[in-house]
Amino acid sequence: MAKLTDAERQQLKAAHDKAIQQNPSLEEAMRAAHQVMEKARKDLNDAMIAVDPSVAAVIAKIAPPKWEGGQHGSMVGSEGQRGPGASGDKGGSHGPPGLANLTDAERQQLKAAHDKVKDDPSVVAARDAMKSASTAEARRSAGDSLRQAVDAAMLKVDSSLGPILEKLHQAPPPSPQGQPPQDAPPGMMQSSQ
Repeated sequence: MAKLTDAERQQLKAAHDKAIQQNPSLEEAMRAAHQVMEKARKDLNDAMIAVDPSVAAVIAKIAPPKWEGGQHGSMVGSEGQRGPGASGDKGGSHGPPGLANLTDAERQQLKAAHDKVKDDPSVVAARDAMKSASTAEARRSAGDSLRQAVDAAMLKVDSSLGPILEKLHQAPPPSPQGQPPQDAPPGMMQSSQ
């Protein structure tokens, strides 16, 4: 995706949206394939840790807990959508860029709070608005609103999340050229996106 122009990204997004609109089962098929891939990745990671327990820390750096929608407001689970940045501005499945800034304990605390707020009325309304947004700008704006609604709801549930959310929304340090970003799945090179 990084090699595409904005016009090419918009063209791809328009074709993607039209294909999904014409055949909604494709979206479910993509979700199912993503879930199978995530399970295979988890199984492989578990096997590598069984062979060499010292790689657990390395794997944690490149494979943080997955986000449900990946959109700054939803962690791994039911919806299976992906966050900003991937095909058609739906994004990668690796969560906010600052996820790599968090410790495992902070990620777990954040996930626990997220699980409590995903059905919060303000979060549901913001998520629905994002789903119905028809332009790239509207999706970006709705995505920002969703993130803000989730953050606010999580702070109501756990006020100690403020510093964690600040870390989460900071960009991770840039990767050396040709190296996978910290949150990229194993085998994924930055230049191939």
